[in-house]
Amino acid sequence: MEQTTKSDPSKTTPPTAEQQLFVGTVLSLSWQLLIVVVVPFLGGHFLDERYNSAPWFTLAGLLVALAMATLVTYRGYQTLARAHNKTENK
Repeated sequence: MEQTTKSDPSKTTPPTAEQQLFVGTVLSLSWQLLIVVVVPFLGGHFLDERYNSAPWFTLAGLLVALAMATLVTYRGYQTLARAHNKTENK
């Protein structure tokens, strides 16, 4: 994720620490969201199949996934906001 300079587009500058933190946080957030959505959903589906109770455990899994995804997204936002505030205060 290199940036070109305005004076010479052929020269590139390395990404800033804030850009690196942003990319790292977004990549981490994507994996965390995948896990917190898929695991409860599949767990609920498995329990529905086992106890023949469709769709109740799957719906419960989706509600758990929604709550966990909200928490993960909020934590990611906090990380980015803290980093932005640190750079603003410099």
